Amino acid sequence: MSTISRMVILLSAMSLLFLTNCISFSTLQSVETLEPGTVSISAGMATLVEDGEPAGILPELGMRYGLTDRIDVGAKIFLPAALFIDTKVELIQKPVTVSFDLGYSMLQINSGSGESKYQMNALYPMLMVGQKHWYVGYKTIFVATDGDFNVFGTSSDATESLHFANDFVMGVVVGKRLRLLPEVNILFSPDWETSIVIPAMGVELKF
Repeated sequence: MSTISRMVILLSAMSLLFLTNCISFSTLQSVETLEPGTVSISAGMATLVEDGEPAGILPELGMRYGLTDRIDVGAKIFLPAALFIDTKVELIQKPVTVSFDLGYSMLQINSGSGESKYQMNALYPMLMVGQKHWYVGYKTIFVATDGDFNVFGTSSDATESLHFANDFVMGVVVGKRLRLLPEVNILFSPDWETSIVIPAMGVELKF
C-alpha cells in the first residue's frame, strides 16, 4: 500500500471518529513545504490567553505529506473532537521563502433528536514568510455560521451569518528531522479592538 493510500485511509478514519469540528487557533508548521513523498507526524498544544489568564488548552495531532515540488497537504485533529485540513504552496524560495496556505474546518452540533442545531464552516487563507528556522504569517479567518454563535464576547443568533477575525503568527523551528515549533498567534477582532494571545508548542517528526 502506498504512502498516499495510507494517509487517505487514516484521514477518513479520523473524520468518522470525530463528528464535530471547530476553529483552528494555531499554525505549527514551517514556511517551507515538505519534499515530495515525505511524511511528517506532529503533536502540539495551544493555550488561549485572555486578560493575562489562561482561558483554555487545545491539544492537537497532525500529519503532513509532500505532494509535489513546492506543494504539501495536511490535517490536524484537535482532541477530542475537531478536524482541520489544509494545502500549502511555496510561491517564492529566495531570498526568503513565501508560501500561501489555505485551510478549512467545519463544525456541526446536533440536538438530542439528531437534527442539526448549529453549523459552522471556516476558511483560513494565510500568507507566510520565513526561512528554515523561523516564520511569520498573517491569516484572515472567515467563519460562516447558522445558529447561535459567540466570539469575542458577542453573541449572534442570526441564520447564515458571516464573521471574520485577523490572526498574526510568529514562530521558530528547532531541529531537522525531529523539530520543535514554539510559536505565538495573536487573534484580533475585525475592529482590531479585542485580541486573544495564543502561545503554542509543537513537536514534528519527518520520515
